[in-house]
Amino acid sequence: MSGKAKILIQKLNKTPSGIQRYRITKLINTKRLSLLEQDYEEDELQLLLSSLPGSFDYQIINTLAKDKR
Repeated sequence: MSGKAKILIQKLNKTPSGIQRYRITKLINTKRLSLLEQDYEEDELQLLLSSLPGSFDYQIINTLAKDKR
């Protein structure tokens, strides 16, 4: 693999109880497939991102439904 590792994260709609969740949707130049297996709450995602090596980039994509904005 060459190039910098990157993770694309999608911001999901809040749950009925008001919890914000995020989903890792794409991994570029990395084989950490286990990251794709679950949705993350904001504090879990922050912990995950801070534990990654500095060579990782990430992008959060806000794709909330138009009627929810």
